[in-house]
Amino acid sequence: INLPVVDYEPMHGEFFMKHMGNHLSFFHFDDSFFEGFFKEGRFAIPNIPAAYQKVPPFFYQRFMLTVDKMYIIPSESGVPIIFDYKQPVYYYHKNKESSFKV
Repeated sequence: INLPVVDYEPMHGEFFMKHMGNHLSFFHFDDSFFEGFFKEGRFAIPNIPAAYQKVPPFFYQRFMLTVDKMYIIPSESGVPIIFDYKQPVYYYHKNKESSFKV
């Protein structure tokens, strides 16, 4: 089969996270980043704890409502029964204080 060989340009990418306008993290990668995935001729997961240590320190703190529901139930007297349910969550994360174990 005569298939043409395509020479692709080197790959470059950037990954960044923003939440509500706040810059949380930034990561640049290229072709060499993916070489660790294909060692020994097959797909292999690289050393994740070592990659985790390379992530710059960041701090994330957020308060949010995960559930916000209001139930209005009619009654025979004509006065409705109102049940308001809210489920708050406080999330706090510092990546250098956490660990990754396999």
